[in-house]
Amino acid sequence: MTRERPVTRRAAPAFAWMLALAPALILGACVAAPPALAPGAGPQANCGAAERVLALLAALGERVTAAARLGDGASALVTVAPEGSWSMVAINAAGAACVIAAGEGWTALARDPQKGPET
Repeated sequence: MTRERPVTRRAAPAFAWMLALAPALILGACVAAPPALAPGAGPQANCGAAERVLALLAALGERVTAAARLGDGASALVTVAPEGSWSMVAINAAGAACVIAAGEGWTALARDPQKGPET
């Protein structure tokens, strides 16, 4: 008598929910958080004028590696440092920017030229 193997389903990546909700999270972060980058500014310490936020990330060695337009003048950027640190920045139409995610261990994926731009 052979045992049947149970059917298993692959779990969605842990970050799949963030990808599905990214536009709403990005726009919400830019609208809800007032600009502030002063030390000790509390929860909004990750926001400020886009030029200033990007300059601070550049000082940490991060450079813009991906950008997307989100509509209504809003955009999202991904910055990455050679050491692997990364940040996701949301910028609203008024030029306010918020770092909405950051981490370590960024890995660039190889792109297949036959498939076109990365998605």
